Amino acid sequence: MKWSDLDSGTRSSMSQPELIQFAKDAGMVVIEADDHTLLIDIDSEAEFVLFKDRIDDLDELTDSTFIIKPSASEGEHRYIKVKMKKPFPPAERLFLQLYLGSHARREFLSFKRYCTGDGPYILLVRDDDMD
Repeated sequence: MKWSDLDSGTRSSMSQPELIQFAKDAGMVVIEADDHTLLIDIDSEAEFVLFKDRIDDLDELTDSTFIIKPSASEGEHRYIKVKMKKPFPPAERLFLQLYLGSHARREFLSFKRYCTGDGPYILLVRDDDMD
């Protein structure tokens, strides 16, 4: 089975270690966030506009830089990696990702993993690296 064959319901039913191993076996790159990193999943132009409107707010907390990569899928889907000078704990990074327009369901599932200890809590699966 290929990564693209997994629907969101199947992915959300897998534990993080199972999901990571499946992605690696499928030849995908698993990007895990550290305390200085946000990984934002943008699914629509409206979410991207929200990101652009709010990214400067992050400067009130810490200096940051970001890179934007398109998704391999068609449409308006983008991934954004934000590197922050100041470290933040996982729950605060999840909040910041949501505030910056990341897909709400994804962030809820990440928060659920955080609450149950099924980490890592913040990651992206892509066909290439974000750097």
